[in-house]
Amino acid sequence: MERRKKILIGIVSIVVVIVVLLVGAYPTVTVAKISSTLKVSKSSPYDVTEEKVLIKVARISYMDYTFSNRRSVNEREKDKADIVTLEVIFDLSTPTGTNLTIGQFDLAGEGFKEFNLVVGPNEGLTESGTFVLFIKIHLIVKPPTGFKMELIKTISKTFEVP
Repeated sequence: MERRKKILIGIVSIVVVIVVLLVGAYPTVTVAKISSTLKVSKSSPYDVTEEKVLIKVARISYMDYTFSNRRSVNEREKDKADIVTLEVIFDLSTPTGTNLTIGQFDLAGEGFKEFNLVVGPNEGLTESGTFVLFIKIHLIVKPPTGFKMELIKTISKTFEVP
């Protein structure tokens, strides 16, 4: 019994050491976590307003970055999906002037649109300096009676990567 206990403790110790070495062996990467909420509403005429745009620059392990959900969208209070279409494109301008599309979403209806993006080295966040995020919005409203309405606007936010 005592011998089994020693063997079990030895195996657990080896597993813990291996896990610590594996986690320590993976480098960290710099990422920008982008959280944005847009509101599509009929405010005579239809409009898209910025409820929030938050950008948090952080360092995370490469494993966390690799297995993270990098793009998601959630729609709340969705209404009139049959007449309202919305295209939202997230572009990133790097300090060296490179422009990258980091997310494109085709949505429908009024209501809140919540976007979450994680941008890291695979998406072009490979240098330090001043980055500019552009959120390009293209709204089309086609009511069954009346005239088609179209709105194009861009929201920009600047952030620093050390």
